[in-house]
Amino acid sequence: MPSRGAAEQIALELLQLVPSGIAGVRLRTIDELARSLVTGVRVASDAERRLAMRLAIRSVDHEMMESRGVASMLERSYRDVRDSGVSLAEFARRAKSARGLRNDRRTEAIVSAWTTYERWIADLGAIDPSELLTRAARAIGENTKPQLVAGFYDMTGAQWQIVAALRDAGRLAGVWIPTTERFAQPFIARFGEVEEIPPLEPHGTVLQYDAPYNELRDVCERVASQLADGVDPRAIGIVARSFDPYDVQLLHRFAAEFGFRTTLEDEIKLQTHRIGRGAITLLRLRERDFPRRDVLELVRAGLHTQTKIQVDVVDAATRRSRIAGGTSDELKPMRGRSPIIDSYIALVAELEAMTREVITDFGSLFAIETELDLKAAEELDAIAALFKRFNRPPVAVDIIDAIEHVTLSHQPTINHQP
Repeated sequence: MPSRGAAEQIALELLQLVPSGIAGVRLRTIDELARSLVTGVRVASDAERRLAMRLAIRSVDHEMMESRGVASMLERSYRDVRDSGVSLAEFARRAKSARGLRNDRRTEAIVSAWTTYERWIADLGAIDPSELLTRAARAIGENTKPQLVAGFYDMTGAQWQIVAALRDAGRLAGVWIPTTERFAQPFIARFGEVEEIPPLEPHGTVLQYDAPYNELRDVCERVASQLADGVDPRAIGIVARSFDPYDVQLLHRFAAEFGFRTTLEDEIKLQTHRIGRGAITLLRLRERDFPRRDVLELVRAGLHTQTKIQVDVVDAATRRSRIAGGTSDELKPMRGRSPIIDSYIALVAELEAMTREVITDFGSLFAIETELDLKAAEELDAIAALFKRFNRPPVAVDIIDAIEHVTLSHQPTINHQP
């Protein structure tokens, strides 16, 4: 039962020892072990958990629930509590008996929101990921296969509970920690003697760059140099806390320049793709009073409409007529309208009818031209299915939030070298 990093290293070493491949090796993380022990349940997805928390905070009458970003804050705080191995009932009991809380009413509001969140997840026929670990710890017994814990020097409270349950059931074959003894002390305190794997001797060079452009280019040049010296590509890694889309594009560009290819996929936010951007525009169109720019942008984004216009011609004509936006009823009194302006007004009337109710099914509203367009439409269909499962009237801001959290991955187009 290795940590993810240890599992990857074990698999790499095995492939180097047996180039033809290995069959039968079972390297399961703690989460994967938990899934094998707890059957017949479904773990809620990230999108389900985000929406459940947004719905939960609306059910609580407290001024804090109206502040910006409170849903994300409460979701992270809930994760911290549950990952520590404490149930919500236990947390509520401790909070109630605690003395000197700065704001009892706020704590009660938070517990109420979390309780409603758990109720929403249960109504979906799912469980929170932290609950999976709790149930797995209870399911461990004499029939559980012995497990070897390898690679960890830190664990959450919920993960500790699983390892402790393995120890108590006599199913803990051993604990290997690839680090110095001071990091092994928590394991020794809980599980007795552990076997320490000698750590790798650290070495490297610290460099400072004046811009990300120069940094990424130098990194790719150094990778190319190592490849030229015969270093196995699998032994080379580019590590960063995170990559933004521009970083990814630069890496692909410089990798192509130096004659190699990375395994990093291009990623773009669904909200920046023309179909995702069009879906958000539709959701905001009515509240913004149908701005001319947004109306024409929807046509350029490939929105299927019965009213057909030449968008560039209409763009120029509406500019000359000084039309900034407005509903069709507000535009119809204009005198001396040209047929081009009439077609624009008809388009606005069609969009008014389309947005009379909050839209959730966007996938079929836009033209599909590329494989990436198809992925965007599929993600929007998945979001629509999510809101149908909650069986609640959809709210535009919730749909926009769901769209903003989706990332589309695709193979880089800059570098086609093997």
